[in-house]
Amino acid sequence: MYPTEPAVHALFTTSPNFPTEDIDVFGCGSTMGNLLRFVRLVDKPFRFNVEVTGDTVFFVRKENDPRETIDGVKGYGHTFPEAYTTWESDVKGSESHQRLVQYDFGGYRCIIRFECDGYLQTSNQEISVPNIGTQSGLDDLLHAFDNTAITRDISNLDSPLTVQTAGCPPPQATIFDLKTRSCRYQREIDMADIYPSLWLKQIPHFIIAYHDGHGTFQDIRVRDISKDVQEWEKANGAAIQRLAVLLKKIVDAARQDGTGLLEVYSPTVDCLEIRRQHGKGAHALPPKLRSRWEGKEDGGALIVGNDCSEDDGKHDEIISAKAYTSFSDDSDDDDPDYTACSADTCGYCGKCRY
Repeated sequence: MYPTEPAVHALFTTSPNFPTEDIDVFGCGSTMGNLLRFVRLVDKPFRFNVEVTGDTVFFVRKENDPRETIDGVKGYGHTFPEAYTTWESDVKGSESHQRLVQYDFGGYRCIIRFECDGYLQTSNQEISVPNIGTQSGLDDLLHAFDNTAITRDISNLDSPLTVQTAGCPPPQATIFDLKTRSCRYQREIDMADIYPSLWLKQIPHFIIAYHDGHGTFQDIRVRDISKDVQEWEKANGAAIQRLAVLLKKIVDAARQDGTGLLEVYSPTVDCLEIRRQHGKGAHALPPKLRSRWEGKEDGGALIVGNDCSEDDGKHDEIISAKAYTSFSDDSDDDDPDYTACSADTCGYCGKCRY
């Protein structure tokens, strides 16, 4: 299974004539979130792959081994959605709710894929199923993507994808993000690292649920945080500008490199490296789907700034790197809280779909 394969299959299913040549960056909440944390001086190491396919630079997160477990993880952040949210009848049995959003940023047209926690039902919610044979462009795609389910037998990692259309599309304006906390500590949730994620994904609603320490939730708050996210954007204009500069450096490096297969690696808050992938590299898409994205089928080391230490001895040639050392300090104090992990930050405890 290629990391970006399900999303691209769904995109072509809902919009067969989608203009791939218009897309500069195809990323996800994890990869873009890592870059945004980096320019905000949040010290969290990360790495992800980069591949040029056609005119598009794909950012591909590196998945954890699904068999990996972390001892001592506890909390109720995964059981709350099971008890308080429901799947529509047409999509029961789904593993997750994946969405695509498109917007222009830093001179690039970007598609960002992310997993959302759910949506709020409204009285005027659209219920018609789009005609997938006549759609083109992202406006239709945003409505139609949720109408496509992609399933796979997870017991067989080599089994083919099955694409099935069902359900009706919840509008982006109804999407929410969800976090849980224990009320025993009498501490309000710190939104400092929540707003950036909601800004990247354009999520307008936020739900915070407090439990009594034993898994009983009695304080559930639903907020429209659209204005709060806009205020965060205004207050963090400098960091957003730095993100645009960093995005351009990565895109330029990928398009100028002969292999088109790179890796972005940040071991510390003051260092970011752009490397060539080791060996043959890892592709974002299988060959046939890659050719379709490219429109061919229907259906050297440089370090700038502080030195970056190697984390092991087997990485590829660094073709570009940049150390940021003069940013203003807007870092966050964010203690680990395993009752509120999400797909973007989850270390995988083996007890949920992440």
